[in-house]
Amino acid sequence: MPEDLSPVMEFLANFTGKSGRHRKNYQATIRALYQHAVQFHNFPKNVLQNVAPPIVRKKAIKTLGLEQVLRLLEIADNLKEQAALSLLIGQGWRQVEVRRVLARDVREIEAGQIWCRGKMVEEWAPILPETLLLLEELADGLPDENHIFVGNRLGRPEPLGATGLSRLVDRLFASADLHGYTGHDLRRTFATLVTDASGDELLGMRLVRDKVPGMSDRYVKRDLAALLPLWSPLRQVDDLPSQKTVSPQPAKAGETQNSQWWRRGRVELPVQKRP
Repeated sequence: MPEDLSPVMEFLANFTGKSGRHRKNYQATIRALYQHAVQFHNFPKNVLQNVAPPIVRKKAIKTLGLEQVLRLLEIADNLKEQAALSLLIGQGWRQVEVRRVLARDVREIEAGQIWCRGKMVEEWAPILPETLLLLEELADGLPDENHIFVGNRLGRPEPLGATGLSRLVDRLFASADLHGYTGHDLRRTFATLVTDASGDELLGMRLVRDKVPGMSDRYVKRDLAALLPLWSPLRQVDDLPSQKTVSPQPAKAGETQNSQWWRRGRVELPVQKRP
């Protein structure tokens, strides 16, 4: 760790994003490391002690409406696209969590929940039966340790990477004539639509497994596997008319002619209906 401020500021200058969020996070982490070194390892000084953190500019989040969600669902015409969308928009998963699903996870469902492998945390997550059906089809015949979302690199199959999944989602957005959205906006859409429909912001945050202010999942148990089917956007689109603007074409290899693929395998759970 340098004892001079200049190299630290040179490093932080690499983070030039408009929001300033990444620079602030790195600066806070480095400052904490210096503070630890000063307190416990006799380091001479914290070079960031008097450096003010950058101001973070928050921008409004972007979400889809239900009609746009349905348009996106109707565009997906192969199993990989459908399964990915089902997790992203129907369960509010992060993209990294989608990419890390193993065949073993699909075969070890417990009480309507699947093992979810995130960047920092592995945990149980509720899953819709219609989503599980898609995942089972992807996992069919694969060894337990294989990833079920597979891309192609130099003619060889390999686990789908971050760029591959982003491109898949971007293609769907473009095909649905939805512009200016990213894959993470699908997670925001899930949380927003669940909150709007249920009137329960805490439920929306629990279902996306995010930090919940004033409420800890270590102390409050909720039957998320039963609540997800009530409020998932995959169920909320049921009463909407089709958003297709072109006539359906004959299905190609690997595609399905089912215009409502997200309803296949649906099991109505014995829970109260949405008001």
